[in-house]
Amino acid sequence: MIKNRKKALVLISVCLGMLLSLPLCAAGQSIQYDTLDYHVDLTVHENNSYAVQETITVDFRSPAHGIYRYITTGGEVFFRDESGELRSINGRLHIGNVDAGDVPVQQSFEGDNVVVRLGSADQTVTGLQTYTLRYEAEAYDDGVAEFDQVYWDLIPTGWETAIEQASFRIEMPQDFDEAQMEWITGSVGGGQTGEVTWSRSGNVITGSLDRSLVAYEGVTLRILLPEGYFTGERTDVWMAVIAGVASVAAAIVALMLFLRYGK
Repeated sequence: MIKNRKKALVLISVCLGMLLSLPLCAAGQSIQYDTLDYHVDLTVHENNSYAVQETITVDFRSPAHGIYRYITTGGEVFFRDESGELRSINGRLHIGNVDAGDVPVQQSFEGDNVVVRLGSADQTVTGLQTYTLRYEAEAYDDGVAEFDQVYWDLIPTGWETAIEQASFRIEMPQDFDEAQMEWITGSVGGGQTGEVTWSRSGNVITGSLDRSLVAYEGVTLRILLPEGYFTGERTDVWMAVIAGVASVAAAIVALMLFLRYGK
């Protein structure tokens, strides 16, 4: 097993989109529950998209209709480059194919979050319950020519209860330099490294946290990768094309009106 014991952050784990994930994960319900286990299976694809499966075990101490998961889709990722200069890149995500098996799922939107309610509006539960949430996330091209990266919130900072234990399995699409991996544990705007135990087999990383998390603490993974590691990433080029066509059309209409009606 390899234990990351870095003491100094080289990454400022501040993502504005993460701030939007702070609404309570069980918003609108006066429920009491404990989160016993949070396991994440993450498969990273060559186009910088992610297949995510989160298995969450909770213990409801009062009747509840289920839990809420806020998945952020927007924001910037801030980091310091090799010269120590603070920089930011696009951290937007497109979320789709949300599923929870036999558990009813209802989706809504709040700010830059996809809000997923897992559970039935017509039925309450108590005691131990395990929810398995699956979804796909596509990261947009970050526009940075110097490098590619994985920047992923394995455990969300918006979770409203303590998490007794958390673990993960991550599969990368090809080889990577494990010396460029960094794990940041803590709340939004802060955190520290050295609290994750992990091992690697080929392109698969497995591990767990060395401690429990308090409410609103999470775990972020960053892997710095060579430029070109990801290909075919999602872009907003089509939006720029539409905007350009609209601008040209508006100019043509204005010219026609001028020629017809004069000054």
